[in-house]
Amino acid sequence: SINGKAVTAIGKYAFRDCRSMKAIIIPESVKKIEEGAFFACTALSDVMIPEKNTDIDDMAFSDCWSLTNSQGFVIVNDMLFNYYGTNVVVSVPSNVKRLSSHAFYRNYDLVHVTIPQGVTNIGNNAFAECSSLKGVSLPSSVVRMGERSFYQCGLLENVSLPNQMTEIEDALFVA
Repeated sequence: SINGKAVTAIGKYAFRDCRSMKAIIIPESVKKIEEGAFFACTALSDVMIPEKNTDIDDMAFSDCWSLTNSQGFVIVNDMLFNYYGTNVVVSVPSNVKRLSSHAFYRNYDLVHVTIPQGVTNIGNNAFAECSSLKGVSLPSSVVRMGERSFYQCGLLENVSLPNQMTEIEDALFVA
């Protein structure tokens, strides 16, 4: 609480670049974590967030390298924020429901990504500048692809867009 009032939201880039922050416990009163709230908190390795009723915006935990799991993924609740692994063929874990903006950005060696059923939203620039990317397997559950999702992916050969997709943002496949 602040001045006796419950905190209900963490604003855009509120803790950006707090490079010595190692842990944070988000109280149940917080219902929204805005874009980039913890962006580049590189030492952050422990995050506790109520599973229910907390809306997490795009890039809220992007570039938080210390949150990387053993497979190279930064996942908070059900959102994949980054992939720092070295595999060139990647299967996104089944507990992921959303890919944040820039999730695989500039992963130059990445060749193929399989996204699991249940993922509904792929953020802006999710695969931008993945110059070796040849294919992405999208599940039928995807309904939105963000702007420039495949920007400068010049080797991309195979992406089948799901029939249920309702929103394709600008410049999806600009090479």
